[in-house]
This record gives sequence, structure tokens and C-alpha cells, in this order.
Amino acid sequence: MTSTTIVSPVSERQELDRRQNRAPLLGVFRTNGRRKTVRRTIETSAIGHYLDHYDARLFIPSVIILVLCMVDAHITLNLLALGATELNALMKFAIEKNVMLFLVTKYAMTATSVVFLVIHHQFRIFNVVQVRHIIYGYAWVYVILLAYEVTLWTYLA
Repeated sequence: MTSTTIVSPVSERQELDRRQNRAPLLGVFRTNGRRKTVRRTIETSAIGHYLDHYDARLFIPSVIILVLCMVDAHITLNLLALGATELNALMKFAIEKNVMLFLVTKYAMTATSVVFLVIHHQFRIFNVVQVRHIIYGYAWVYVILLAYEVTLWTYLA
């Protein structure tokens, strides 16, 4: 019997290496990401990993946080008009300068933190708490804060 070995050319592919291209600047806003889970075991770590497709279950708490942030700002302004005092030094400074500065600062800080948490939702803090749970907790803290502020508002009014 004779055996024949088929030798293939080293590389017939003429495609460009896709890794040479940089990711688009606004690529985080893409909705067609393919990486929903980790593909390789080497990518998993005790800390976490990045994905380019975010869990839809994070959308609702994120929107709730952003909406409640503006409701909180509105109630805060009403409480201040009734004689309450702002305890947060940064927000107090912003309110004293300009109400619009207060609103923009409050929303920008909240939105930035929500985006940061959503990007890192697969990570664990101290290998115990997953960031996804912090997002849910963040929404509940806002609900509790607003319940307190509404109670305070009814007391002062």
C-alpha cells in the first residue's frame, strides 16, 4: 500500500487581520454585539470579564435609577424651598451656584455611575458581590430615599 500526504499551502488567506482595526469610539452603544458570554475558560477570572452585549434585565433598573434621580432632584428642590438643608456638600455648592448646574451635576454623576456599573455588570467585588446586584440595590436605595423624602415633604408642608 502506498500512502499519499496532501500538503496544503502555508496560507492561502488574503484577508486583513481584523485585530488590526480599533474598536469604534461609540461601539459601546451597539446593539448587535456577539459576546453574550465568555467563550474561553482563560477569559474567566475571579474578578470578572467584559462583554459587548449587555443583559436586557439591566435596562429596567438603569432607567428606573435615572428617572428616580430626576424625581429626587425635584423633591429636593421643593424640600429646600420649605426650609430643609442639603447635606451633600457638592450638591449644596451646585444649588447655591445655579439650579441648572445642580440638575446637570446630579444627573451626570448618576448617569456616569450607571454606565460604569452596566459595563462592569459581570464583575465581582471582593470575589463576593456581583456588580449586577449593586445595580438592583442602587435602584432600591433610590426608592427608599424617595419614600423618605416624600415623608419629609408631607411633614414640612
